Formats: sequence, C-alpha cells, structure tokens
Amino acid sequence: MIFPVTHSVLSTHALQKIIQQQYHISPVQQLNYFQAGLNDTYLIITSKQKYILRAYRTGWRSESDIHYEIDALNFLLQNNIPVSTAINRRDGGSITKINAPEGLRYLVLFHYIAGEPPTYKNNYKEEASAYGQIFGKMHRVLKKFSSSHTRFELNLNYLLNKPLQSIRPFLSCRPSDEDFLMSFAETLIHNYQQLTSKNLQKGFCHGDLNTANVHINKGKIGLFDFDCCGYGYYAADIAAFRWGARIEGNEKKIWPPFLTAYQNENPLNEADLDAVKIFVCMRHIWHIGLHIQLSDDRGRHWLNDSYFDQQIELLKNWQAGNY
Repeated sequence: MIFPVTHSVLSTHALQKIIQQQYHISPVQQLNYFQAGLNDTYLIITSKQKYILRAYRTGWRSESDIHYEIDALNFLLQNNIPVSTAINRRDGGSITKINAPEGLRYLVLFHYIAGEPPTYKNNYKEEASAYGQIFGKMHRVLKKFSSSHTRFELNLNYLLNKPLQSIRPFLSCRPSDEDFLMSFAETLIHNYQQLTSKNLQKGFCHGDLNTANVHINKGKIGLFDFDCCGYGYYAADIAAFRWGARIEGNEKKIWPPFLTAYQNENPLNEADLDAVKIFVCMRHIWHIGLHIQLSDDRGRHWLNDSYFDQQIELLKNWQAGNY
C-alpha cells in the first residue's frame, strides 16, 4: 500500500519525457520546476523557445473548467489580445492526464510570454496605463465570448462566503477578531447587494490580474495565468489590481492611470466604480482564505497570531477609511 499523498511534486525528468513524446516541439534542453503556487509551474527551454507547463493540483479544476479557460485564451488571441495560449498535443488534444500519487492531475502546455513584470518605478504611469488599456480591451472584447464548456462563476459564494468558512476555524481562539470579520463581511454583503441591484457590468473576468500576471516586452504587454478566470463582475476584476497596488503601497501612484486607461477602452458606470472598493476588501478576505486552503501542502507554521494580527488590522484600517 502506498501511503496517501496530499500534493506531490512531479519529477522533471519524467515530465520531460512526456512533453517530448506528446507535443510537437523542438528538443527540450531544460525543464525546471519554476514555481509552486495554486498549481505547479514548470519552465521549459528548447533549442528554439520557452514554454510554460502548468500541472493543476488534484481536484483544483475540472476538465470542463480547463477547456473553458483554453477557449477564452484562443478567443482573445483571435481578437488581437496578446495572451499565453495553450499548445495542442500531437493528437490534437490540449490536456494531458497523469495519475499522480494523490490522484488525477491535468497538464497544459502554454506559450511563454516574453518580457518582465512591471516594476512601477520610473515608468509607473506608462506601465499602469498599458495594463489598464489591455485590461479594458480584454473585457470589451470578451463580451462576445462564449464556450460550450461550463465553468464556476466568480460570485459572492466564491469571493466571500467560502473564504469565510475557511477562515473562521482559525479565529476560534480570537473571538473579537472573528466577530469583527463576520460583522464586516455582513456590511460588505449589504453594500454589495445594494450595488448589484444597479446593473453592475458582468462578463468574462481574468480573476487574478493583480499588479503582476503580465509581462512587458519592448513596450508591449502580454497577459497570462487565467487559472482563476470565470464569469463575474468587471468591478471585482479590476479590484484585484487595486488591491495589489494597495498591498504594495502603490495605490495612489498607479491606480489613477490604470483606471483612466481602462475606462478609455471599457467605460464603467458610477455603481461599478463604487463597487470596486467593496470588492477590494472581499479580495483580501478571499486571499486569506486561499492561504488557508493551500496550507495542507504548503504548511501552516506561518498562519500564526502575527499573520492574523496583520490581516485583521489591514481590514480594520480599510473599514475606518471607508475602504
């Protein structure tokens, strides 16, 4: 009997064999375990170019979810939005299935987006504007997107309710913080419900376009990592960028040029703009929940009092400042 595994790290040597057999690409010179995140990311270097291999964690996404993501990427590329699209196998399929110790895992090979992530330093206005412009164009173009595959929605349950369920057990010894969090969540839900009655714009969303997940190369920007994509509110999608800017201390500097450029491509109404600050707070709660969700295979040592002191203090400060 093999002892049960929560999450395995796949052998780069074995993956290289699979990739070389299954995909029509140049000889693989290097295949490196690049990043551990929501999924496992591998960087592949051939004699001609680079690729990204994503190994989805078991049970993280359904096959239909992944096909929907791939459909969206193909649609975007067809509409001149620079994105990292999936590469088909020799047999024409786009998803490779492997039996890992913990269960079935899906592999998808993606084109590599050349360039570097924005630094928001000397050229912060240009970088934030370029990001906002491509973000707005993406939303505008995707209003015509449809897929025969189903995928989960980026709704209130996804953004707030499920994360709260993950967080509450960790606050059982911090009753005042739990009371604050649940009370604040109720306020966010109330404000959310008031604004959603005003026809907030909805459509396909990237789901994780924080201040990263883009590369800039010679002034041109490319998007990647659509793993958290789905149907949702545009205000929530751009809130991810504002949240990232706030966490990094860049909000006042890069949010205005980002938003101006975004609205030049996809204008938002007053209710959408009011909703952004609500979704920023939901985003942070979602992010805490994500940390907890990943802790079974990433470790829990850092989910301590210091961590929760910092997270609760941030939310209290945002509440005091009306978000």
